[in-house]
Amino acid sequence: MIIYSKEFFDNNILKISNEIDYINAIQTKESSYTHKSILKKNRLRNIEVIDRDSLLAKMQINLKDNFLNIIPIPNFVYGFVKGKSYKDYLIPHIKNISKNKYYIRLDIGNFFDSVTVELIKDALSEYLSLNDKKEKDQIILNIADLVTLDGKLPQGAITSPVISNIVFRRLDLRIKKYCDQLNITYTRYADDMLFSSYDNILLKNNLINLVRAVLNDYGFELNFDKTIRTKNFISLNGFVVSDNLSLSRKKLIEIKRILFILEKNKKNKNPLKILEEINSFGKYKKRNKFTSEEALHDYLAGYRSFLISLLPDNDDLWKVKCISTINRIEKVISGSF
Repeated sequence: MIIYSKEFFDNNILKISNEIDYINAIQTKESSYTHKSILKKNRLRNIEVIDRDSLLAKMQINLKDNFLNIIPIPNFVYGFVKGKSYKDYLIPHIKNISKNKYYIRLDIGNFFDSVTVELIKDALSEYLSLNDKKEKDQIILNIADLVTLDGKLPQGAITSPVISNIVFRRLDLRIKKYCDQLNITYTRYADDMLFSSYDNILLKNNLINLVRAVLNDYGFELNFDKTIRTKNFISLNGFVVSDNLSLSRKKLIEIKRILFILEKNKKNKNPLKILEEINSFGKYKKRNKFTSEEALHDYLAGYRSFLISLLPDNDDLWKVKCISTINRIEKVISGSF
């Protein structure tokens, strides 16, 4: 969609009747968010959750649906893209020939916080075609005001995921061009960047130095504490990428432990006791993840769909294990506990 006037932007993108709506949304911006701290991987993460009933949220939804979602994102970017998943992000890196394969995962530190107003304005400027520079600058400023909080991209805003991909597009294309020259496969999922190659040049510092230089040009930085370098397989977020895509041993232990507790308690009529036992082991001990029978059912149903999506065509042993676990989940879901 081409934005050719401020009036068109207000009426057809934001869908507001007059400038007062925009002014009110900006003036009440801070009160439209609620600050929350969530525990993720044993670390507290601060997010700003937008009130979905606020005027600001409604304008963000219109901006996203009518403009931001139409801006093309590179096909090797998988995070925050409709129809793409974390699994899809990993598939291009599967080892499909007998040679050794090398992997590097790089993490972008403070991803959302690093997206500033200036980066947003610069990235969006190429998607507006207006002859009147003053009017064009005003529209870009209005967009930046609507999607930022305290001068940066807030986690919890409706527009933050898609904005981050638009801002990062130029960086993605520069990194991909370099990778293509060296036969390196590159994909990105939010702040996770994954590289693989059959050439051990990947394990040298050239790639990391280039990526760091590209990121620094735009104010981003690598979190070197999360860098992973491996050979022939890499394990990320419960997945193992090698000759195929499978679940890690740790992930399988987690689901099998839950199923074991449910199966041994199938005659127990006290679901709260069962949930208490599940929440008392492993990573759930601190998080108390399952607060209701419905929450556990939802988790199991999602895990079942997840396993079905992983069923391989060429690994009979893994396929049997997947089907066995899927059948156990279905029995638990269809019963009561």
